[in-house]
Amino acid sequence: MPRSATNRSSRSPTKCANLSSLLNLDRSLAIVLVGALATAYVSVGGMRSVVYTNVLHAPVKRSASSCSP
Repeated sequence: MPRSATNRSSRSPTKCANLSSLLNLDRSLAIVLVGALATAYVSVGGMRSVVYTNVLHAPVKRSASSCSP
């Protein structure tokens, strides 16, 4: 199915980086890897560390919005 026929974003993968392209991994493997790392992070650090990380990451996400068309 062509990309334009799906409900996904029309962003070009060359404009925005993602883990699978940065590490040259299969997309499914990258999803499993991020899920495993996030689970380990929460298990070790607890939810307090997750909240701190989200607060610090919010400006990064907002600045990345310039990547969208």
